[in-house]
Amino acid sequence: MKFKSRRDVKAEILLCRSGAISFVQVSDSLPNSPDFIEHPRFGRLERDGDRDREFDVPAFDAFHWPTSYPDTAPHFGRYQFGLVGFEYGDIPTKGGLDLIERVLDDPSRFVTLIINSLWDDFNGRGPDSGVWWHNNLSSVAKETVRDISKLQSPTDLLPWLRLAGVRLRYDCYWPEIKPLIGFAFWAAFEEEHGVEILSDGDKVVGHGFAIDVIPFDLIK
Repeated sequence: MKFKSRRDVKAEILLCRSGAISFVQVSDSLPNSPDFIEHPRFGRLERDGDRDREFDVPAFDAFHWPTSYPDTAPHFGRYQFGLVGFEYGDIPTKGGLDLIERVLDDPSRFVTLIINSLWDDFNGRGPDSGVWWHNNLSSVAKETVRDISKLQSPTDLLPWLRLAGVRLRYDCYWPEIKPLIGFAFWAAFEEEHGVEILSDGDKVVGHGFAIDVIPFDLIK
């Protein structure tokens, strides 16, 4: 199945992976796009260069599950941000970098957005994520607190999540490719696949398994 991006103007047709996975890193860069940019916050970003950056974001320490792999978990306080482009090797667009800056400027807001959205999903409210945990708080409890009475509010989820990193993601199903923010987590209730939360900067627009997550609007 083929999905077109804004680069269709240049007659390029992009192929997304089949199945539930709706994200690929595809380029909206025109042929004359620069090989690098100098960003006041992120420094020099080069095509085919290293575009991972680490920042001190103590607010994300609110997610404090120790994980089953403590040796590979990030140190509290410092987190990696993947400033990727639409296509492997591409420089991220201004819209994508602006989203990352919004996260850095007010990380506590995103902590609240994430736990509130997950809590609603676990309790069958709001959009359906299409994942096993929708309207299934009892199963989430079995994987975490064991006793559902100990899960009473969104903040009760914080000890069972650990942020692995933040990265730009792009959706190729929409009429125009749009950058999104992906928050990747280790999660006590989904150790096998991990969890990823998508945001457009204003709200949470999807959650599911890491990498395979798709926006709520695309759930059939």
